[in-house]
Amino acid sequence: MRLPLPAGTFAFIWTKNMQTEAEVLTDHNELICSTSIERIVTGRNAALSLIEILIHKLDDISRLTSSIGGDVAEHWAMRQGHSFDCWLMQPVDKAMPVITRNIDRSIWRDLMLKSGMLTLMDAEARSQWAKNLEGGDLPAISEANILSTFE
Repeated sequence: MRLPLPAGTFAFIWTKNMQTEAEVLTDHNELICSTSIERIVTGRNAALSLIEILIHKLDDISRLTSSIGGDVAEHWAMRQGHSFDCWLMQPVDKAMPVITRNIDRSIWRDLMLKSGMLTLMDAEARSQWAKNLEGGDLPAISEANILSTFE
């Protein structure tokens, strides 16, 4: 039995071999979870706001420690022997577009995998999707963009 879902809800089903597939692929599975598009978009936007605040706070802390001779975050926040850069230690105007793109890429990948949409695409379409995903040529996560992708 299928449960009625509210508008704007993205549904996944569970198969006996414990994989998620799009509901359009089969009629013999039970609905186990749904994801509200509003929850995805709201969560993404809240996370990005908190990340921006975090970058500002980290910059404030870095200026404070530098003013007392403790150097800047780029030095004291890194593990010895590791020289990896971190977007959180970059200026907001430089970091936020990259962080946003990375988060959006992860959300799109998750939605496509869980929805089963990739299984409906031919090899060329999957290849183009992967190229767009890694190249950053993808729409921002929004209710309108999610709905237009999965309609």
